[in-house]
Amino acid sequence: MERRGTSGCAGRTERLAHAESVELVGHIGGVSYAVAVQGGYAYLGEGLRLTVLDVSNPSSPVVVGRTAPMPGVVQDVRIHDGHAYVTDSRGGLRAVRIDDPARPTEVDHYETPGTAKGVYVSGGLVCVADGSAGLLILRRAGAADDSRGEDVTS
Repeated sequence: MERRGTSGCAGRTERLAHAESVELVGHIGGVSYAVAVQGGYAYLGEGLRLTVLDVSNPSSPVVVGRTAPMPGVVQDVRIHDGHAYVTDSRGGLRAVRIDDPARPTEVDHYETPGTAKGVYVSGGLVCVADGSAGLLILRRAGAADDSRGEDVTS
């Protein structure tokens, strides 16, 4: 596998040890810990924002929209029922409407007692890995009563 340098290194090619079948075809963004993909869009945690990218041409991802800055750096994102569920460390859990990719809009939030790191959505439940506060299990507003949810360990 070859790595073609960017950021002032145009034309530079490096051979990566242990790489067999992966090639960098596009890049965008800065500090990023989370991404979810649905359809032709990628939902990237980019610093304090959720950035929506059109990735229909992977070699040229295009920024379509961004949220307003969140209180903390985006740690994780999951897509479910037209929403992106985002954990942002200091700010807890955020629900962002994504039906209009150009205007992702925060519609709800839940301030967690710990440091929100991970999120998983199952039916009407949202599970948040909240650092020292442990696992929080939240019910989505308007979701059918599903107190069991799915097995989050599978």
